[in-house]
Amino acid sequence: GWWMAARSRALQVFRQAAITFEKSASFARQSPEDGRPEIAFSGRSNVGKSSLINAICRQHGLARTSKTPGRTQTLNFFNIGQVFRLVDLPGYGYAKAPKAVTQQWGETVDNYVTQRNLEVLKMVYVLMDSRRGVMEIDLEWVGMLHQARVPFKFVFTKGDKVSAGAREQLLNAGHEQFEILTGRPAAEESIFVVSATKKEGIEDLVASLVADAQSVDKRGSQSKDTEIE
Repeated sequence: GWWMAARSRALQVFRQAAITFEKSASFARQSPEDGRPEIAFSGRSNVGKSSLINAICRQHGLARTSKTPGRTQTLNFFNIGQVFRLVDLPGYGYAKAPKAVTQQWGETVDNYVTQRNLEVLKMVYVLMDSRRGVMEIDLEWVGMLHQARVPFKFVFTKGDKVSAGAREQLLNAGHEQFEILTGRPAAEESIFVVSATKKEGIEDLVASLVADAQSVDKRGSQSKDTEIE
């Protein structure tokens, strides 16, 4: 069907793209301004975000993995050729981070998702640990995204650490939470269970990233800048 055709086109686009780290930004206002589409990854501090970015980009060490959760305190921008940017948002919910740091994190990320021109920020992928499922802190974050009219998808990481039955339950829970939050059912390719180490589910996720990056803005083309005082 159309998704398989779109999927193979998307994978081809991704494989041909030169993938590079572009910059880190401590404040949302330091984000690139050339209007290229952006896809953001967000999630709790120890959800395996860096490992997944490295697996997707097939470059070990592109995104720095750390034994200390919460090390990423900046917005990190990666060029996926000239097609789009992958934006690694700082991890949330790390208890040991100093209060000033978590406050700065909140402001930086809030400003990024709420003030980013909606033609630029195409999608936020919310990463959650398969072993923990959807947690309260994830729901708070997703609720904020929904209020800001920023579209989102769910990615359950470390899928190799749970059974096939548990993966099925995760998909069901993801669909259920998506519908509760948005009032509409999630599209089939909106919820993923992946494993960075076993490379499972990575191609489906990559195809989705490219499709979102190339999609026409579905939220109306007006920039939200006018709403910001």
